[in-house]
Amino acid sequence: MKIGIVGNGKMGLDILNDLIEKKYEVVLIVRNPDAVKTIKSKILKLFKRKLRIGIIKEHDYKTIVDSISVSASYKDLQSCNLVIETVIENLYVKKKVVQEIEENVNDDCIISTNTSSLDIDKIFTNCRKKERCMGIHYFYPIQFNPIVEVSTSSDTNNYSIKKVEEFLHHTKKKTLLLEGEGNLILAKILTTIISYSYYLFKKGDLSVEDVDREISNNVMRYGIFNIIDSTGVLIVKKCLMRFRNERNYFLNDILYDDLTNIEKNRKCDNLIDEFNLLENKRNKSSITSSILASKENYSDRVKAVLLNEISYILNNKIITDETLFEAIELALGLKESILDMITTIGPDRIKDMLKFEYNAKSIDIFRYEKINKLVCRKLNKEIV
Repeated sequence: MKIGIVGNGKMGLDILNDLIEKKYEVVLIVRNPDAVKTIKSKILKLFKRKLRIGIIKEHDYKTIVDSISVSASYKDLQSCNLVIETVIENLYVKKKVVQEIEENVNDDCIISTNTSSLDIDKIFTNCRKKERCMGIHYFYPIQFNPIVEVSTSSDTNNYSIKKVEEFLHHTKKKTLLLEGEGNLILAKILTTIISYSYYLFKKGDLSVEDVDREISNNVMRYGIFNIIDSTGVLIVKKCLMRFRNERNYFLNDILYDDLTNIEKNRKCDNLIDEFNLLENKRNKSSITSSILASKENYSDRVKAVLLNEISYILNNKIITDETLFEAIELALGLKESILDMITTIGPDRIKDMLKFEYNAKSIDIFRYEKINKLVCRKLNKEIV
């Protein structure tokens, strides 16, 4: 199977490196013809280092050299079986790129986008054969994170879905198949965790370092400021706006506005340092300081909002597949399973924490959702 990747940013190169290690033939399409040799040299440098320290052997390195093509011409995608678009998170640009891809690939080639925030249907709106189009959303770090969201439209056919799932499983990835409102559900959940954690930071006494330490030690793999920094302000802002709804608008807008102000008035090279400057400007409250944002409560409150979002998704049948649990645990790198979180915190305490939040700010994201029947069956408990 021959794979095409369009875009040589961090995501595109990371996907390429992962596929090359799994012995796929890959064509990388870049925008600037003058950069072709430099980019291929940069890619091979990584594998030369692996050869030098003994991770790969000489014959493996020669195979890798032969399996990588870098080009500035979309015509070189002609023999690909699957193309993954990884360009900038801009709808106009992505629509233009996928049209260019379709004009140059064969009729059996599957076309996909790695978007983390944009509407799948809108990206492929001008494509001639929409039945072969879908989203393939990887999560960082690609080499170690085994979950991939496969987002489909009403036009995507079963043949294309099956081929993509077979490909991803062969690369040792686990897939979460999504459609409609469920598309990009893991990215939506992660955005909620980031915006709520930031809300607690903004109203409380914890430092940037405290917040990231609490999150990375007790909730998930990385702290929220680390995620924002590594993902980039542009993509995080796109997610905040794209996933904004009547449930979360208040939380999303707080972070969006602060990121916008940071962009306009940036003083530091490092984004983390910009957030450190915000610490002295926070509107602190004695109530939120003592109850909301203490180290003892911070992690459990984030977990309570996460668990409530999962119940909302299941109760409203946005997704009914129980593989959602494992997908969330893997994508976010949760420190404990979702079922263990519920058992450890307890339904009554989850309800109390959300009630406190809802009394302070009456938005739907804090409205308690009954624990879903599926979760209760797994826990062998009654619905509460």
